[in-house]
Amino acid sequence: MWTSAPPYRLVNDYKSLLSPGQQNKALGLDELPLGPPSLGWITSRDLSGAVLEDRPYPVRTFFSFGTNLLVTQADTERNQRMLHALDFHVHVDMFMNPTAQSADIVLPASLPWEREALRCGFEISQEAVEHVQLRQKMVDPLGETRADYDIVMELAKRMGMADEFFGGDIEAGWNHQIEPLGITVDDLRRHPDGIRFPQRTSRQKYADTKVDGTVTGFRTPTGLVEIYSEALLNIGQPALASFVEPAENPGTSGDFPTVLTTAKSGWFIHSSLRHVASLRRKSPQPQVQINVDHAHGIGVHDGDWVKLVTPQGAVRLKAQVSNTLHADVAVAEFGWWQGCEPLGRTSEGVAISDSQFNINGVLSDRHRDPVSGSIPLRATICRIEADPEANRGSWSGVRSFRIAAKYRAAEDIEQFDFVAVDGEALPDFLAGQHVIVSTQDMDVRRAYSLVGPNQRPGMLSIAVRLARTSNQPDGRMSSHLHGLPVGSVVQLSQPTGVFTIPTRTARPLMLVAGGIGITPFMGHLRALLQLREAGEVTPSVALIFSVRPGAPHPFEKEINELAAAIGSVSVDFVHGPDAPEFGMVNAQWLARKPLAYLCGAPGFLGAMRGTLRGKGIPDFDIFDETFFAEVQIPKTLQPQKVSIAGADESFDWTPAMGTLLDAAERAGLPCRAAVAWVNARAAW
Repeated sequence: MWTSAPPYRLVNDYKSLLSPGQQNKALGLDELPLGPPSLGWITSRDLSGAVLEDRPYPVRTFFSFGTNLLVTQADTERNQRMLHALDFHVHVDMFMNPTAQSADIVLPASLPWEREALRCGFEISQEAVEHVQLRQKMVDPLGETRADYDIVMELAKRMGMADEFFGGDIEAGWNHQIEPLGITVDDLRRHPDGIRFPQRTSRQKYADTKVDGTVTGFRTPTGLVEIYSEALLNIGQPALASFVEPAENPGTSGDFPTVLTTAKSGWFIHSSLRHVASLRRKSPQPQVQINVDHAHGIGVHDGDWVKLVTPQGAVRLKAQVSNTLHADVAVAEFGWWQGCEPLGRTSEGVAISDSQFNINGVLSDRHRDPVSGSIPLRATICRIEADPEANRGSWSGVRSFRIAAKYRAAEDIEQFDFVAVDGEALPDFLAGQHVIVSTQDMDVRRAYSLVGPNQRPGMLSIAVRLARTSNQPDGRMSSHLHGLPVGSVVQLSQPTGVFTIPTRTARPLMLVAGGIGITPFMGHLRALLQLREAGEVTPSVALIFSVRPGAPHPFEKEINELAAAIGSVSVDFVHGPDAPEFGMVNAQWLARKPLAYLCGAPGFLGAMRGTLRGKGIPDFDIFDETFFAEVQIPKTLQPQKVSIAGADESFDWTPAMGTLLDAAERAGLPCRAAVAWVNARAAW
């Protein structure tokens, strides 16, 4: 339904703000007289033409607010040349991005919660449109950040344009907007939830009667629904709509048989926020959806890296295999360039190469709609190829490994070194990741952290604690593994997981382990040693390793040797139950923005997180991984029917079937991915 807004004043009416002569200078207006330039919007293609070729006149200065056109617009290479060709470029943004890095001056903008803002109507329903609210400032801005409107107002005053900008006073501008409603900004401050202004509205507005008794009609020159458009005819376009096949389609080139469309990831906002760890854990890598038959035809499995090739170049994306997508269509995510330092994921930037993630780097705006100027970001051509180099050593499902060696790390802990039975290469992985172990003679699978080197590994290693309590049987998988001799064969999943620890960062790292929770940190130390041996600088690391009172510290000798060899690691071996002192956490250390990683039992993690928060480390810079003992199912529980959310599947459960996850797995239902999603690891 087209809503009816309260009668507040607009301050962005393009036609009233600029004279006709100034409006006619909009770049691209000659080619797109009914398109975006008629409303003051220009395309990156037309801006680049003016900067690089002086068409229709030269542009030498650019002032940009909160845009990242090197990632969000087609033809990254040309747009980068355009930005570098400017005499002067000022960019305003909340975070650095590739566009900001091309600017001469970057002005830091405050976050929405650091400034007030007027909202005249929301876009959800008629009731929402009638709602006017002044969003409150929640916290003070950091450093020299300013609201973007304050930057504009200050610039207007210094350029002698204060009268056109309400004297350079944003509150005066807001009062001008809401004056017809009979309120002021101060009134809205007294009503922080906002004020509603109900409006008369109808669903068939075209049938409403005007004051002179005539029918309102539609917002067209004739007041009618126009199938035949005189406006289009007047600019030389067909007056009747017709379908025109995109200029580039699979029929025009046999080298690119797949129709490509692009889409935003729901976890992020356009090209931003991939540095936020809580979001990046939900979507660690850029993806392209392809049909299952298409994937089989090119030898690709779900989760494999693929190359997406267009006439302009190639990018590298993760395949997401779909049973429902059309076989001739691919859907690629756009907006990827950014790293996530807390998860050990580095920035790819926008450098033009076939290993980059930026899909707009291989799309073109050479062809565009002659009316709207729209470019075929959702209807172009591509070819999907397998990428053996990127998938070196990877596999789908499970792979057979032989126990090459077993080591006793403590009375109840053994390290297992696995080599691939097929003798093929193994993949690199991120420090902190895990594998899921299964055997052909057991119906359970368990996840264990990798404790060995992560670059070009010759084997995969885990450490397993024997789960043992006084009143319960030993853990099924842990006791089984402990009983296997060298030479036995098990099945492993590919390394995976989102509890990942950076190895290349200038921020100090705190690793806090409880008991067997030391295992992902063993892998991290061995990864750091690889970097040190390659001549790289390693981050400053403080490892605190806590065990029960009187218990030995597994791997103590090796941890000390690794710390000495790396040179940037300090180690503190402590005994519970009291929390460590964390004496290194002082003002100087906090100023370097440390990252903390915790691993152990739930109670241990809660206590450590609370202590670190009290020391001044923000919650979003603390990451944890839960290790827990095997769950024993009371035989007195009643059978239940269990449904799988989102899968339209169910099964009948009884206590004899074990945990819900194990039972669902035996029933062939897609639940096991939840193990990685919730970051729960078995420690048995």
